[in-house]
Amino acid sequence: MRRNAEDGFWNGSQPPLGYETYTAEIRGKKHKKKIRVVTSEAATVEYVYGAYVGAGGKASMGIGKLSQHLNEKGLSYRGRKFTPALVHTILTRETYVGRHYYNTKDSRTNTKRPREEWIEVEVPAIISEKTFDKVQAILKSRNPKMTPARSHSSPVLLSGLGRCGNPGCDGTMMLMNGKGGQYRYYSCSNVRRKKDRTCGGNNVPMQQVDNAVVEVLEQRLLDPVRLEKLLAQLLERSAGADAKRKRDIVTLRNERTAADTAIQRLFESIEAGLVDSKDKDLKKRLAGHQSRRAALDEEINLLERQCGSKGDRIDRDALAAFAAGLKKKLTDPDNPALRKNYVQAFVSEVVMTKEQLTVRGPVASLVQAVCTPGADTAPVRTSMVNWRARQDSNLQLQA
Repeated sequence: MRRNAEDGFWNGSQPPLGYETYTAEIRGKKHKKKIRVVTSEAATVEYVYGAYVGAGGKASMGIGKLSQHLNEKGLSYRGRKFTPALVHTILTRETYVGRHYYNTKDSRTNTKRPREEWIEVEVPAIISEKTFDKVQAILKSRNPKMTPARSHSSPVLLSGLGRCGNPGCDGTMMLMNGKGGQYRYYSCSNVRRKKDRTCGGNNVPMQQVDNAVVEVLEQRLLDPVRLEKLLAQLLERSAGADAKRKRDIVTLRNERTAADTAIQRLFESIEAGLVDSKDKDLKKRLAGHQSRRAALDEEINLLERQCGSKGDRIDRDALAAFAAGLKKKLTDPDNPALRKNYVQAFVSEVVMTKEQLTVRGPVASLVQAVCTPGADTAPVRTSMVNWRARQDSNLQLQA
């Protein structure tokens, strides 16, 4: 069966929603099968992704509400009603972007095998890489107990950020070595993984790209004049600006109260025996409310600081100190891992061609960094696993 998968054939299990098996070859008495797209089911898969991403590129509803929405529209999973678990499986299955994996689990122990032991089987794609990556980013942002992605632990400076900029291509850029590791490039994944040469191939020297991105951050983004333009609203000191901030604080506090109420009701439902404390959907809902409450606290603290005493406000001196401190960390040759963390904190995408780089990043990251007490130490987003894994004071739901 491993050899069959390595040869690109399907190994007998029921294919995911959107696909069906067909006989690709006959060898003696054996029918070698592959999978192809079922148009009617593929339309449902595309609708699931589109409905989750929403018109503005942000999740318009959670997975639970999305499953309910699909059922209300009369859609089904091969005659079965959609559940949050089924929707989550569809949204995270790499098969839909043309990469199906075999040998992912040990059948004897039912444990997941290391990814390097998985066997990739090329299948027709239903969803674009861009849409799939966008969905994964939303899911990741909503999951407080996530395991760091491979791009997070990779030593490559721009892992997970690079995009192919050639016309008609939306592939990610991945590391490629040449001459036994003597040369390193960012290469279009569509060419390497999917053998799709629509973009004509796109290899750019890794060191040159890394240096250019750091230089852009150092000389353009972290220029105090540029920062003032980007954060003009933050620096606004007029009475009208303060009045608006105070109104926004009232609105945000009301939202925070609503989040607190929702969390309290979930705990009351558990105590009353109306909800199973081990229910996965319950844990997701609780995590979502807690994440929203934490985000509201950050926004409230920022606005209160800007409305507070003159000494607490962000000003041009604070911006200059922040820029100088971050420049020093970005150019530190002795700590490449720290440099990567700072780059990943402020850059969301680097579109690459052989002639041009386009660096993009959210202003919100700058606002959060600048408003952190101690402007010379910008916050670095990272992930930790197994932190207080045996509970201690990190409270968990109990039966």
